[in-house]
Amino acid sequence: MSWFTTCNEINPISVTLPNKNIVEACYKGNVRLSDTLHICNVLYLPEFANNLIFVSKLCKEQDCIVNFEANQRVIKENKDMRRIGLAEEVDGLYYLKAKKETQKLAKISSIYVSNNKSSSIVPPGILWHLRLGHLSHDRMQCMNKMYSYISVSTCVACDVCQMSRQKKLPFNLCQNNAHNMFDLVHVDIWGPLSTDSIHGFRYFLTILDDYSILVWVVMMKSKSEASIKVKSFVYMVENQFEKKVKSIRSDNGPEFLLKEFYVEKGILHQRSCVYTPQQN
Repeated sequence: MSWFTTCNEINPISVTLPNKNIVEACYKGNVRLSDTLHICNVLYLPEFANNLIFVSKLCKEQDCIVNFEANQRVIKENKDMRRIGLAEEVDGLYYLKAKKETQKLAKISSIYVSNNKSSSIVPPGILWHLRLGHLSHDRMQCMNKMYSYISVSTCVACDVCQMSRQKKLPFNLCQNNAHNMFDLVHVDIWGPLSTDSIHGFRYFLTILDDYSILVWVVMMKSKSEASIKVKSFVYMVENQFEKKVKSIRSDNGPEFLLKEFYVEKGILHQRSCVYTPQQN
């Protein structure tokens, strides 16, 4: 009963024990196994000497993933693959580390390993990988040749490295350039400057013509001026060059969302994908 954080009396539920005896559970509540692992609807059976967790119910209620390995079982969140529980294999059964033991481990270090192999928290193959700041596998092999006590494993994957070292495909240079002046214009904002200019400018707007690669730099005191500057540039092109701006490409900044103006001038507004500035 001391494991429960909350406990309520319920209508008796019959439970069959492994020795075929049938007992009744009259209490149900929530149990906190660690700071990251909480289980609900736990039945209290004083006649049963062991605490059991059903893997299928744990996965459904906690929305987690359970990985079974040779000498341990890892419980991870399904969304971000963060580890929330760890169980060790002893005599064919998996014993979940909980409460006082897990709290101590969190305070000491996530890479602490006991001298007793049966109570190892981190697989030996990944222990030095963590100690050396998530060193790559090739570097780990070099370290192993220099210092034999640094172990390396090819079958153990690091969750942190899997998520933090993902790469994008390279962006190739675009060959579809505009055929005439002002067919496509790129706009972007830079700033704020750490030091204001003499006239108090903190931002500047860059306007680049895709055909001629000519750049106009327009100084601004605030980002809100960008929409006015873009309109002024379009009018300037019409008067000074007798040309029409056909397309404007920008990021998703609200300063460039001039829908009514674009419709009035017949301008196509192209926006780059989120977190993909290479498209502009």
